[in-house]
Parts: sequence; C-alpha cells; structure tokens
Amino acid sequence: MAQFLSTYFLVLISAQLVKSSGVFELKVHSFTTNNSSVCKQSRECKGFFRVCLNYTQDVLSYRLACSDGTGLTETFSTDQSSISTSAPITVPFNLKWPGTVSVIIEAWNTESSNNQSTENLNSMISHFATQRNLTIGEKWSQDVHLGEQSKLRFSYRVVCVEFFYGDDCSDFCLPRDDPFGHFNCDAAGNRICLPEWKGKYCAEAICSSGCGKKGQCEAPGQCHCLYGWKGPRCDECKLDRRCMHGTCTYPWQCTCDVGWHGPWCDKGQNVKSSGVFELKVHSFTTTNSSVCKQSRECKGFFRVCLNYTQDVLSYRLGCSDGTGLTETFSTDQSSISTGAPITVPFNLKWPGTVSVIIEAWNTESSNNQSTENLNSMISHFATQRNLTIGEKWSQDVHLGEQSKLRFSYRVVCVEFFYGDDCSDFCLPRDDPFGHFNCDSAGNRICLPEWKGKYCAEAICSSGCGKNGQCEAPGQCHCLYGWKGPRCDECKLDRRCMHGTCTYPWQCTCDVGWHGPWCDKGQNV
Repeated sequence: MAQFLSTYFLVLISAQLVKSSGVFELKVHSFTTNNSSVCKQSRECKGFFRVCLNYTQDVLSYRLACSDGTGLTETFSTDQSSISTSAPITVPFNLKWPGTVSVIIEAWNTESSNNQSTENLNSMISHFATQRNLTIGEKWSQDVHLGEQSKLRFSYRVVCVEFFYGDDCSDFCLPRDDPFGHFNCDAAGNRICLPEWKGKYCAEAICSSGCGKKGQCEAPGQCHCLYGWKGPRCDECKLDRRCMHGTCTYPWQCTCDVGWHGPWCDKGQNVKSSGVFELKVHSFTTTNSSVCKQSRECKGFFRVCLNYTQDVLSYRLGCSDGTGLTETFSTDQSSISTGAPITVPFNLKWPGTVSVIIEAWNTESSNNQSTENLNSMISHFATQRNLTIGEKWSQDVHLGEQSKLRFSYRVVCVEFFYGDDCSDFCLPRDDPFGHFNCDSAGNRICLPEWKGKYCAEAICSSGCGKNGQCEAPGQCHCLYGWKGPRCDECKLDRRCMHGTCTYPWQCTCDVGWHGPWCDKGQNV
C-alpha cells in the first residue's frame, strides 16, 4: 500500500487576492491508497492534489466541476511525514459566498516536479466529491472521505479576506484617512468616523468655530476660503502682494499706514529712485596753475551735488540730497565734451527748487576719485534753480575766478513714474494683481473685461451664483465641491460610478444600480 502526502501550499497570486472577497481553504491531513498504478515508471514517486468548487446543487461529472474556482498544491514526495506540515489549498471567490457548494478533491500522480497536468486521467489516483452548506467562520471543520481504494482525512473553512465582512463576505470596509473618507472599521465592518468627521462615509469635516460667509469646512478646524479671503474663519481679507505698508477691508485692497503713500504704500522711507537729475559738461577751461603738477598725464573728474534747502552756506555741506561723479578723463577738451552725463537719482517727490554744486577735481590716478583732499579741487560752482520735469535740456554757463564751465541739465522721471514731481507710479501688468496699461500721464487703462481702481476685478457676464466668485473674465472660482461655468453643478464623489448628485460628493444611483458608489448592478 502506497502512502503519501497532500500539498505544501497553494498558489496565492496577488492579483487573485485583489479581486477576491474571500477564500475557501482545505487542508489534507492524511491520504492513503492501495492503487497499484501509482508511480510505476519513476524511481522517485511524486504527486499533487487539486481542489475544485462548483456552486450548482448537483455535480454530474467531476471533470466539469471546476467552473467556480480551482487550486493546486505544489508537487510533493510521497513520504507520509510531510502531510501534517503541508499548507492549506486556497481557492479565492468573488462577490458573495453562495453558501451551498460542491467540493471535488483529486489526487494526481506525476513523473516530474514541473508537470502538474490534469489532462491524462490515467495519472489521477483518486477523486472525492461532496456537497456542503458552508458558513463563513475562522473555525476549521474536520472530515474523512473513504473511496474504493483510498482514504482522505481533511479539514476546511471559508473566511473573508481583509476588509470584507458579513455572512457572505459582500460587505466592504477599508479604513482610510484621505479626501474620500476618514474612518476605521469595527469587527462587523461598520465605519467608525475619526474624531471631527461625520456623515455616512465620514467625509464631512467638523469646524467647531464655523467658516463664516466666505468659506466652507474642508478639514477639521480648517476652512476652504473664497478667493481673496483667509484666516481660521475666512473673515480676513488678503492684501495685494505689492502692498508694502498697508491694510485692507476687502480682498487686494491697500490702504496705506501713516507715513506711507502710493498705490502699493511703498513711497516713504528708503524707497528707490523715482527720477534723476542729469548734468552734462560740454567744456571746461581753467587758469589754475596747480593742475597736474606732479603727473606726466593730467587727469580729472567732476562731481555734482544736490541740496534741497533754499540756501547753500557751504559747498562742502551741500551733498545732503544726492551726488554723482563722472569717470576719470584726460584734460583735453574732446574727452570732456564726449563724456557721459552725470546722473543723480532722487526719491519720492521732486522738490522743484534745488541748489546745484559742480566741482572739478584733479587726480594723479585713474583709479583714484577721492574728494577728501581740498588741494586737489580745481574749482567749484554753486547755483540755485527752480527745475521742472521734462525731457528738454537747459543750457547754462558759469564763470569763476579762474575757470569757465559750459553745461546743460534736465530732470526726468524714470520708467513707470509720472507727474509734475515723478510721484505717480504706473506699471503695466496682466497678472492676478492687476490688468491694465498706462497712458502718457500714468493713468491706468483697464484691459477688456476688467474693472475697478486697479483693474483687478474681473467681469463675468453670466455671474457666478451663490457658490462662486468671479476670478477671471468669464471664469468663476467655485466653492469646494462645486463646479461649472456658474458654480451651480455639484461634484460627484470620485468613486461614484453610475450616479448623480444635488450637493457635493453625493452619489444618488441611476436606475438599475445600487451600492454606496452605485457600482452594483448590470454586468458586475
């Protein structure tokens, strides 16, 4: 009598586990047979078991019985000791467990470890067929089956796989904490909402302080604010990002703090230049005998100083409001006349009346433009002018005791600054903070479909209803959970397969479909 074993382990492929809602498990404890055809042609006797399931009431032919699932052991040697340590055969099933099933167990002979063919019936040692009403449970049921030439002792059970529950493994509950749900599952598969979440699927956040009229509760204690609003309750307006020293009472406003002015409240202390004073020397002659005494190559430079006070008492104290230097030049007249203008930037408003001091300096080196040694100063000129903004150059000549200077000057606003004192700012833009061009006087000219003082208010001709706000021409910024041109269409839950909604994340099933996500019905 030949005695040999059941399976080592069944094939548990990950793809099957993903699809299955439960498994039928069968473990062979012992198997004996006196079938004389076992292992006739092989020195090393090997075999394997196959288990088949059929959900029909009657199994007329065991060869046609594997319609609802099958499982194989690995090939094993026929020593009896390996039976008790073998792993169960596992047959996964999909959807609901039917309850009553036919179970067919087959023992097969094989000549090779790599051959588990069930095509040749002569290789089948024996088969057993039984019908059972099997309930879901962790406990193993024991059984013995006697054949004409074989005896099989085995146990079996039906269990739901992870995340499936119920009497037929059709209830699904996967603990999650993401935008589609925030819950754990109890032993029966019921959803238990995490703290500060509510609703059937625990997807409705709880904001104990509320979100006011400008927001919607998106996560526990976190409000999703309308465009332009912020804060725990969405009751704080957002400042324009260009607003340097100001506050707001509605989105993108910029009301300046004391001491600051301008569209972005950036004109006040430590502001970059809004204009420049320019002076160009056309010719300079001197009879000063001390010029270039110690150098073979005579060099010099000019310095211009500005002072906004009415009277300049000392030219040495006159550089309080700006200074500029030329490059070092040779003392020939052609070098002077072709030199670049001296540029002195000014901040904020141009005062109009200014004192201008022009100094000529001698230097022994191209790299030295020091004004500390008064002995190196050839001459100086001081004049007071009421200078208006304009592109036109004004000509002037200044006569000193030993020198003559011919020069021209003007005051101009730098790019994007306008007005009689260069205090009006206008930078053309087309971004979230403004949509406008600037005219020659620095006035903002709104682009089409924009309005407001700073052209930051979009025009939506069709409106945005109660669930949105106009964000760009014809484009509404919708509240969380709403969509559509007018923000009047609710968003479906992403898991909703065949349904509609009347409020965000709802899933009302179409005719013929059911389940939480309307995915149970035809062709499922």
